[in-house]
Amino acid sequence: MAARSDAATSAEPLLTVMHQPEQGRFFVQLEGAEGVLRYTIEPAVIAGAGERMVIPSVVVDPAIGGRGVASALTRAAVEWAQRTGRDVVPVCPY
Repeated sequence: MAARSDAATSAEPLLTVMHQPEQGRFFVQLEGAEGVLRYTIEPAVIAGAGERMVIPSVVVDPAIGGRGVASALTRAAVEWAQRTGRDVVPVCPY
């Protein structure tokens, strides 16, 4: 699954966010560097409430920092969680 996301400014190229659910990650590759959002799917704390997406980390290579990569990754993950009916638990301070 690929999602297009606006970059921080119109001068920057659009970012393509890829999803690898079998590895529990969303990622962006840009100029040979990578940004990765990792997640796990866990049962909800309240019985019968479905599943929740826990996001422990969002890491962006400094070579591509400041271009909206972490924001694009987070946006794609939250949108996916909403589409699949999961609550989001952001553990990462980003």
